[in-house]
Amino acid sequence: MKKIKIFVGSSIVEFENERKDLELFIRRISDYFEDEYEIKLVPYFCENVDEAMATEGSQEEYNKLVKASDLAIFLFFNKVGKYTDLELNIAYEAFKANDNPKVMVFFKKTDDQIEEIRKLINKMENSSNIVFGTFKDLDTVNLRILLNLKLTEMKNINIKAIDGKITIDNQDGLINLNNVNEFKNNIDLNNLKNEYLAINEKCIRLETIINKDETKIDEYIALKSRAKSLKKSIDTLNDDILNLSLSINESMQKNQCTPKLLKAYKLFEDGDSYGALAILNQKDTDSEYARATAINQNKIKILIDENMFAIDMIKNNNGSIEDIEKRYKKIIPYIIKFNVRKEIINEYKEFLKANNKDDEIKELEKILINMY
Repeated sequence: MKKIKIFVGSSIVEFENERKDLELFIRRISDYFEDEYEIKLVPYFCENVDEAMATEGSQEEYNKLVKASDLAIFLFFNKVGKYTDLELNIAYEAFKANDNPKVMVFFKKTDDQIEEIRKLINKMENSSNIVFGTFKDLDTVNLRILLNLKLTEMKNINIKAIDGKITIDNQDGLINLNNVNEFKNNIDLNNLKNEYLAINEKCIRLETIINKDETKIDEYIALKSRAKSLKKSIDTLNDDILNLSLSINESMQKNQCTPKLLKAYKLFEDGDSYGALAILNQKDTDSEYARATAINQNKIKILIDENMFAIDMIKNNNGSIEDIEKRYKKIIPYIIKFNVRKEIINEYKEFLKANNKDDEIKELEKILINMY
């Protein structure tokens, strides 16, 4: 049975409850993975290591566990502990040397952030090798872990957003979307949910009187129809947000997250989809393509990812077909020229078909024929 070792570093005092809940989450999904995929998740928490914090030199043993892990997760709140900082640096250096462990750092949100935390965040922003973010509820961290496992170790697992929960292979919901940053803060999603709840409450009231007042039946039917439509819209938006999260996490895992893309994602997490799109404005990206052409192929990949993220954001916000097509047309020549991310060409063709863009499809096919 394959084992995936997960090290968790943080202040034991600050995160006493979170550490217990995080271990419970890891062990719970591990039980399912063992049964279905023969993969066991092995969580490393210092308080669970034999004679932890009591044996002289035990920190050296923890450091060995960090290096031996496949995924190293660090949580920070109101302080940067000496040993947690040491473990983070060891994990980072091990990753640079061996591409393992993958490192994820999370900062618990607070209105009064101390200087040493701000310095550490600045350090994270200047590193392309560490996935980091913020959280208020542990479900945000849980989802990031799950996405990391799908992207790195378990590509076959099916992660979906169903009825306000994150599910694995359609099993019982493990994560409450109301507690995850990008879902909790999304204004459009909250508006849909509030309208859905209000209509359901009105339907419940009408159900008590329609037997006595038949004039309310038409109103009741119309409201039920609207509720059904809203439910579908909520489910679709949840799926879109989840796919966006998976996409950006994949870019971060591949060390292809530019400062611009990272800033856009932070706005997206905060519910500001339109602000994120403003960051990814077309004019700046155009000029960067010119510079990237003279640099290297990997830079082109990164800038293509920026545009693809912008396309997803436009779709998520029900933006115009013209804006989406403009983004595709910008990146397709570079995909062809540098022979990278070729799967996007098929995505573009499907987009054109779905929007009855027959002339554009013919034009694209001519380009591809000339290319090959």
